[in-house]
Amino acid sequence: MLKWLVLPIVVCAYLSATVSADTRRDRDKDRLPDRWERNHRLSPTTPSAERDPDRDRLSNLRELRLRTHPRRADTDHDRLRDGAEVRRFHTNPRKRDTDGDGFSDRCELREGTNPRRRRSHPKRPCSKSPQTPPTDPGQPPGGGSLPAPPGSEPDPIAGQGYTLRFQDQFDTVGSGDWGKGIWYDPGAPTNSIFVQSGILNLVSRRSQGFQNVTVTTESGTNPVTFRRGYFESRMKWTKGNGAWPAFWLLSYRHAVNGSWPSIAPICQQLGEPASHCYSAELDVFEGQGSEPNVFYGTIHRNSSSDYGVSNQQNSNNYHPVGFDLTTDFHVYGMLWTATEIKWYLDGQFQHQAPVYDSTDQPMFLLLQMWTGGWTSGTGTTTPDELKTEVDWVRVWQK
Repeated sequence: MLKWLVLPIVVCAYLSATVSADTRRDRDKDRLPDRWERNHRLSPTTPSAERDPDRDRLSNLRELRLRTHPRRADTDHDRLRDGAEVRRFHTNPRKRDTDGDGFSDRCELREGTNPRRRRSHPKRPCSKSPQTPPTDPGQPPGGGSLPAPPGSEPDPIAGQGYTLRFQDQFDTVGSGDWGKGIWYDPGAPTNSIFVQSGILNLVSRRSQGFQNVTVTTESGTNPVTFRRGYFESRMKWTKGNGAWPAFWLLSYRHAVNGSWPSIAPICQQLGEPASHCYSAELDVFEGQGSEPNVFYGTIHRNSSSDYGVSNQQNSNNYHPVGFDLTTDFHVYGMLWTATEIKWYLDGQFQHQAPVYDSTDQPMFLLLQMWTGGWTSGTGTTTPDELKTEVDWVRVWQK
């Protein structure tokens, strides 16, 4: 009789010890428990503590400690990236309303009140983001073409029927086409965005904590979006660990999706497939300050991995060019057609990739100087100022 009483106790103790050991097990010695890695679709046999698969500027190890999701850039679904909440706003990345005053963190940041102080809150409810994109995205005022710059069409599209639809020579900032910041990381540090001698400067400074600096055509007074075309910008950027310059496009429907984390209803309303509301992304050019001789051009199917759909991207996005890109201005270009994407540097073809089922949708433009990326973060050798300089941006369409 005694053995039947003791046996269950022994079995329970064994199972408890096994579970505890499995919880602590770390085969790749990366300080991430194997069970946690499996639960978040990370390999328990490949060290990944310092990696950042969701590109929110928080390493997997930091996400483990914060109890945030390493494959979701926005754990609490408040449309603020976890990295921005932790590093910049000092809000709770697991709570939409950090101070519990009934106003979301995003709402308070938009209205200029403190999302960490309960007594500091907007005097009126925040308005919701629009769910419907502009009727005719990407068209300049009047719907016509613009005067072509000297030299007519760029070589990659010469004689193919393209017309200049959008351009900014950056004589000033404040045209209404561009706004500071991106919807999940609004605003910009003091004097980090300015025009000097016809050049747009985006400056991330050590003295300001190397914050991300961005301008977009989604956050401007008059949002401008595009669907296919040839996109080019003449840019120069700073070399140094942690520098992350880029010229890219992102899904407008995803950005203004008032139904998030559910997919935007506009696709169903227009009779388009749900994939046309994914977080599609096209990187005309991305640089890494520790790799000044490498051109990165990438297409993403669903870069945020929202809506229960994981991201995919082209594997040939890494292209060494054989010289230092940071010593002078260069023209970074990308041709987006119905079937493929082609990337160009100073008019010379670099690589190409087929489109995804999510690509054919309105996207807005972004220019940036961020810090971090996938090669190296900022450090003692990083210049005190990291700068993206933009001479002009042009978009050609048929």
